[in-house]
Amino acid sequence: MQEKIKMILLISFLSLLTIINIIVGISKFSKKDNTQNNVEENMNIENENKEVIEEQIDIYTMTEGDRIRHYLATYFSYIEKDDYPKAYDLLYLEFKQNYFKTLEEFEKYIEEKYPIYITYNQNSIERQGNYFILNLTILSDSDDKENFSQRFVIYENGINDFVLSFEVI
Repeated sequence: MQEKIKMILLISFLSLLTIINIIVGISKFSKKDNTQNNVEENMNIENENKEVIEEQIDIYTMTEGDRIRHYLATYFSYIEKDDYPKAYDLLYLEFKQNYFKTLEEFEKYIEEKYPIYITYNQNSIERQGNYFILNLTILSDSDDKENFSQRFVIYENGINDFVLSFEVI
């Protein structure tokens, strides 16, 4: 009888050790998986930061005209992505107060006036101090909207620090 109890206790103890080993193994595997996810997440953040830094370097090496065209392209890319708040934030404060007091007014104008995919020809660009005046022809990609000319004014406070306004048609 004594031996049966010892045997049962030994089997119970070994079973308990096996269960603990399984739990520890699963825990280590789970931590390894989380570590891999964290490494991948950090790599994605580093790549995004690297792209931003490379873009900043590119902006600093661009000619003045290319830089201004880049600013305009940035504005239009926000509109094409329906990221109206970012496009709205690029507008000159007094221009917003006079023409688009709210983001909703701005969105309505953009949706009524511009095609879904914005293509444009730059007809001219001239500089007046820190102001750059661009005359564009906005090209329609659909039958319900016509091509139209529009003037943009970009004010550059510094490299990659700008605001803009445009002729409201």
